Amino acid sequence: MASEYNEIEVHRVVDILNIVDMHGSLRLFRGQSNSKWKLVPRISRLFKKGRIPDTWPRLEGFILDEFQQYAFLNLPKLPRSKFEWMVIGQHYGLPTRLLDWTTNPLKAAYFAVTDYPAKSDGALFALSPTELIPKFEPDEDIDQFQSLMPIYPDMIDPRIVAQEGCFTIFPHAPDRKLFKPLEHSSEHEGSYYKLIKMIVPRDWKQTIRLELNKLGINSRTLFPDLSGLSDFIAWKSVERIY
Repeated sequence: MASEYNEIEVHRVVDILNIVDMHGSLRLFRGQSNSKWKLVPRISRLFKKGRIPDTWPRLEGFILDEFQQYAFLNLPKLPRSKFEWMVIGQHYGLPTRLLDWTTNPLKAAYFAVTDYPAKSDGALFALSPTELIPKFEPDEDIDQFQSLMPIYPDMIDPRIVAQEGCFTIFPHAPDRKLFKPLEHSSEHEGSYYKLIKMIVPRDWKQTIRLELNKLGINSRTLFPDLSGLSDFIAWKSVERIY
């Protein structure tokens, strides 16, 4: 089954909503401030050709072990599984083979336009997966998946709740090979029906961010902590929104 991949330019929030309404099978959404960035997990983005680890599972083990060793003091409740450790780490910048998505297209749009001042076109991706896991149990093995899989986590962190977050988990790439981007549909055949890339031109980012703010989508609501509040106040000051 061939996967469909389209690129569409958008200028306003209403353009995004019209596309989502037109393609009713879209379920997952992800915004990126640079339209040239590929859909690959952060652990792969750490490396260039020639510096690729011998084996990804071994590197992942080292990363998670060290994160667990030092993260205890900052966690009100300990994660119950390897997947939950990966979820917490992912939301705080740890390199994992998870890729962040949201079920809310407008919250994803925020991440496509958040850079200020804008230096490049942004992108909002919309995905129609062939399969979803709405509940991942703590005793399930995250390494069982041999193809790309969307997973809804338990709401174990305020940021996940605020962002209506979910993830796609990539299978480990072959030894000494980089992860294949999600856009390479032939590499992820059968993982999704449709992938739409909405391009947000640089000159329209400010317009969309202002529209999203009127709808209650901003750094204060998406990052419910003091850093999110501070970023929101700084942005309002620059935009002279009082």
